[in-house]
Amino acid sequence: MKMSRGVKIGLGLSLALNAVVIAAIVGALIVSSPKDRRGGGFGRGGPPEIQAFARALDEPRRDALRTRLRNDPILREGRTRLRLSREAVVTALEADPFDPEELSAAFARLRETQADLTARGSVALATIIGDLTPAERAALADALRDAIGRRGRP
Repeated sequence: MKMSRGVKIGLGLSLALNAVVIAAIVGALIVSSPKDRRGGGFGRGGPPEIQAFARALDEPRRDALRTRLRNDPILREGRTRLRLSREAVVTALEADPFDPEELSAAFARLRETQADLTARGSVALATIIGDLTPAERAALADALRDAIGRRGRP
């Protein structure tokens, strides 16, 4: 059975597209760090208020903060509450008939959970920062100021 010219061209284009996708994936794996692939950095999850400070800390202190946050039983339970609060928002969105008041209540519970977790994380962050020398705190403030300035630029 002989393939038509159009089928050959289609197969060739498909093969080329697959090669591009594979090259992009391999390139991303080579360029990204193992920590990025594991999700171990502070770039994912968590309140932005804590993320900004965590990114400005040196690696040993960032690791100490990460460990403290992961091992805190209240935060661990809070992450479960956060997931359940998000699920409640989705359930309220999907409800038929839709009830705007239930959605508002679900959002309020989500905000409360987020605020609780942020407050607890801020205490852990303050403890880590409390161990810094005055010079290290000044460097942290400078790094945060630089980060704020970068975000404000077009």
